[in-house]
Amino acid sequence: MNEALTNIFKTLAENAEKNLIKNRNADDYIGEDGLLHCGKCGTAKQYRMPENFVRAGIPEVVGCICKCQAAEEERKKAERQLEDIIRRNKQAANIPDHYLSADIGMIENPDARKIGLNYIRNFEKMDRMGLLLYGDVGTGKTYLAACVANGLLNRGVSVRWLTAMQIVERGGFHSEAEYAEYVRDITYPDLLVIDDLGAERGTEYAVERVHSLIDTRISSNKPLIVTTNIDITDMGSCTDIKKKRTFDRILPATFSFAMKGKSYRMKQAQKSYEELKNLLFEG
Repeated sequence: MNEALTNIFKTLAENAEKNLIKNRNADDYIGEDGLLHCGKCGTAKQYRMPENFVRAGIPEVVGCICKCQAAEEERKKAERQLEDIIRRNKQAANIPDHYLSADIGMIENPDARKIGLNYIRNFEKMDRMGLLLYGDVGTGKTYLAACVANGLLNRGVSVRWLTAMQIVERGGFHSEAEYAEYVRDITYPDLLVIDDLGAERGTEYAVERVHSLIDTRISSNKPLIVTTNIDITDMGSCTDIKKKRTFDRILPATFSFAMKGKSYRMKQAQKSYEELKNLLFEG
């Protein structure tokens, strides 16, 4: 064995011994083989080196990790990998800053909270089924969508957030590669959120761009969440053929849920008003 290789093995042996000392427990014991064994799983924490290694100057007995320590190392490695995935997914999600802290526990509507929680818990079981959240302005549709998106991101699910206006404002494609990247951006994430459908200008170009994106996403057999102020009855009775074909793609691919009640934004504004009123009139 050459000197460089011997030095490498010596360093490994020294590190293994340090690790052994660090992870030695009071219930560890010496087995019949003369080696230290783990008091929890019973497997060896030491390894007897082959004679040719010993003759080269490597210690006869070196430390090693037992099965339960190996399992713990794997668990920690998996946790680090998940943390890295979550970090990268959050960076790519494009969720508006003011919704990054959206917490489903803050939703007052019990049915909305239940649907959001169960969608997160059962996401894998939902297969390609998404959500259609519709209702009046300010009823919390976007907030619920953000809560679901954040909850799934924290589980390692990839999410992409787009507003209807962003879809329309996206310029043309200058090459096939640019178009392919656009399609990948739509179809790659585990969940796509399209916020505020119907807010885009009702031009033929806008309607076509939105339909194209939704059709591409649904054709990829992956779920999407759509929020809109358009009532589901209006979707069903829409006479505009170009808009209707978009609704006809969304409805079978989503579970429709009506967000009702007093405007969340108005309630927040009222709360802020009362707080300011108390400050200005105190004393």
